[in-house]
Amino acid sequence: PHNPIYIKNIPGFGYRFIGAQKHATDEVTLGSEESIILYPSSREVYVYSRGKPKEVHLTPTEFNLLEYLMMHAGEVVSHKDISKEVLGYEHDKGSQNNIRKHVSYLREKLGDNPNNPIYIENIRGFGYSFVGA
Repeated sequence: PHNPIYIKNIPGFGYRFIGAQKHATDEVTLGSEESIILYPSSREVYVYSRGKPKEVHLTPTEFNLLEYLMMHAGEVVSHKDISKEVLGYEHDKGSQNNIRKHVSYLREKLGDNPNNPIYIENIRGFGYSFVGA
């Protein structure tokens, strides 16, 4: 059994971290709106759109970045924290460009538009936030 992390669009509240679910039937109920399901143990990610799951293939770094942002949903996560916790090194000016590159690739794979973010919002000069949690 997997222990997935759920984010779901809850009307009026935005995307929410639901937590680990234990029953396969929970997946079906979450597919009614656009949502993301991330399985840490199998490193699988699914994006639900119009009630249908679509597997999203991420690189290890993209997966780690998404997991980190989801675990800190609703918080603003700094470039420094992402450098240290996701990329595994101290932050410098070069690492900020590296983070931008990974976020850009991740957004593209999730179908997220940086000008009108559904999932990942840029907090200019500071970092990112998983939107609406």
